[in-house]
Amino acid sequence: DYHPTLAAAPSHPLYTFDGWNCDGDLYAGGATGPAMSVDKKTITCTAQWTARNSYNYALYYKMNDGTNNNITTDTADNQLETYHDFIVKAKPSTVLRDGYTFKGWADSASATTPNVAVGSTVKVTNNTSGSTASKTLYAVWEVSTPPITTSNYEVRAYFYGDVDTYVRASSGLNINFSSVRRCTPPSWDACTQLSSPYTDPKGNIWSSGGDGQGSGGVYDNEKKFFPVYSDVDYVFYARRYNDVAGSSLSLTIVKDGSIVSGFNSTTFSLCSSTGVFRELFRIHNGVLKSASNYSCSSTEPEP
Repeated sequence: DYHPTLAAAPSHPLYTFDGWNCDGDLYAGGATGPAMSVDKKTITCTAQWTARNSYNYALYYKMNDGTNNNITTDTADNQLETYHDFIVKAKPSTVLRDGYTFKGWADSASATTPNVAVGSTVKVTNNTSGSTASKTLYAVWEVSTPPITTSNYEVRAYFYGDVDTYVRASSGLNINFSSVRRCTPPSWDACTQLSSPYTDPKGNIWSSGGDGQGSGGVYDNEKKFFPVYSDVDYVFYARRYNDVAGSSLSLTIVKDGSIVSGFNSTTFSLCSSTGVFRELFRIHNGVLKSASNYSCSSTEPEP
C-alpha cells in the first residue's frame, strides 16, 4: 500500500480550515493520507471549512446641532478582528452651522471642548458576531463672535432756541461729537469746525464740546460726526439749555453717506422744563432705532 502526503492546510479570510475530508475521514493539512493500492488508485480529498466569526464596525459623525443628523459614516464590514481602528476625519467643508464655528470632535454630545483630534485613531470593539459595533463622534461648536464693524454717522441738527445734545455709549463714556461744525443755513457744505477733540479707549476721536445753541431764539445749523461700533450701544438725547419758549430741533441722520429712512428733517419737541432730558434715538448693533418711548427725565438716559 501507498500513503500519500496531503497538501498543506489552505487559508481563507472568513473560514477556518478543519482538515482534508478523504472518503469520510478527516486528515490535517500536510498529514499522511489514506492508503492507496492497485485496487484503489484514486482518492478524492475535499477541504472542510467552518465559518469564522466576522464583525461589522462603524464610526458615526454627527453634527450635534439639535437635529442629531449624520454628517458622514465610516464602515468596515466582515472583519475577523475583535476590534477595528478608524482614522478620524476632518469636518466636511459643506457642513456649516449658522452663527457657530466648528471647534472639533468629542465623544460626548454635551461636550463643550473637543477631545478627539482629526487624524487620531478611534478603536471600536466588537459586540456580537454579524452585528455592527459602532462609536459616535459629535461636532463641538462655539458661538461665533460677530466682527466689530464701524459705521460713520452724521447728524445734521437744525436748532431753535438754546439746546444741548448728547450721545452716551454703553462703554460708560458720556460723550458728545467728533468734528462738530457750524453751518450756514441752509447749506450743509461750508461749515466751520467748533470743538477740540479727545480720544476714547477705542481710539475714537470725540469732541469735548459741540452742544448746539441757537442762542436767544436764533436758528442754528450744526453738522456732527461720530463713528458707531457694532459692539457698543448708543443713546442720543437733548435738553433745553435756557428757558426759551418753543425750543426744538430737527434732525437728519446720515449713515455711511446715505440718509436714514424715517430720520429726514424729523422735528422733536423738547421737554418743557429747563435741564430735563428727552431721548431722541438709539443705536444698537450698529442699527438706528427710534426712541422706545417719549419721556422727560432729570436723569440722563442709559444706553
